[in-house]
Amino acid sequence: MTPPSILFAHDFDPAGVMIQWREALRRAGGKAWVAGTRAYIHRADFDPICRKPDVIVVCPGVGDGSGGDPGPTAVRTLPSWVEELLAKWPKIPRVALFHGSLHCWPLREEYARYWHRRGFALASTTLDYVTEMGKIAPCAWLPPLVERAGADEGRMAVLHLPGRPLVVLQTPSDPAACGTQDFLNAVRLADAIPLASWRIPHAMNLDLKLRFSVGFDHFRGAPSVNALENAACGQASIFSLFKENRATMESLGVPAPSTAIEPTRDALEEKVRYMVERPEIVEDWQDGCLAWWWRYFDEAAILGRLDAFFGGLL
Repeated sequence: MTPPSILFAHDFDPAGVMIQWREALRRAGGKAWVAGTRAYIHRADFDPICRKPDVIVVCPGVGDGSGGDPGPTAVRTLPSWVEELLAKWPKIPRVALFHGSLHCWPLREEYARYWHRRGFALASTTLDYVTEMGKIAPCAWLPPLVERAGADEGRMAVLHLPGRPLVVLQTPSDPAACGTQDFLNAVRLADAIPLASWRIPHAMNLDLKLRFSVGFDHFRGAPSVNALENAACGQASIFSLFKENRATMESLGVPAPSTAIEPTRDALEEKVRYMVERPEIVEDWQDGCLAWWWRYFDEAAILGRLDAFFGGLL
């Protein structure tokens, strides 16, 4: 079966998710295009509108990347040029892809109901939306591909050596949303050294991940791009996981690594203290997280998920 041709169409591509997928699909011999106007930290490498694709993917709730809360009217709103494409090709299978916007979260059930009723298949890059929207209608988990600058060239995060201070790195896009103050407090109380980095170029954050053995994501209860990046770079990747999201992950064939914790400051302090008191475990967890990423989130694994999902729409 020939892989379907896919058009990703939205003004904003947060974290370069659609661009990364497009590149992987093309490397595998597929056809994919990303039509947009603004990217977050990745290159704004967009395509002109293609000829009629097999599947069109839109991104409700993402906005245009300019910031601010778009409010409840965003539930039903897409860029006008995207609506024109949908009207032009009314019989093409269509997907509403959710990227985990904090603005979208309080209205997640409304988003799921509205776009399901419009005849869109639902998908999300983040596990928490898969869990919650899956209560309304089936929602596929399509994890993002992550960059491994340095790691792809053979460099990996330094292995933790017993006798050395334990440094735990966080690279939040939004410190308030990622619980950075609680992260700093918990790691200090565990007798380790916290390091938080934000508002610097993405390439610099990737380089930092190769300089330290342990990385922390956030307290929102599901792994994000940072958790996967940390694992892919060879860090012991600590991330929070609500029990419901753990069950969803496992039902989709992905076990949680040993570094997953309950989404509380106390759980982070306990996990880091365990590493401080048993430093030999850190290297084991670094190896385990890297193996976890290779098996479930590398390019071949993500392409398998994309092929199965988009192929199933035709």
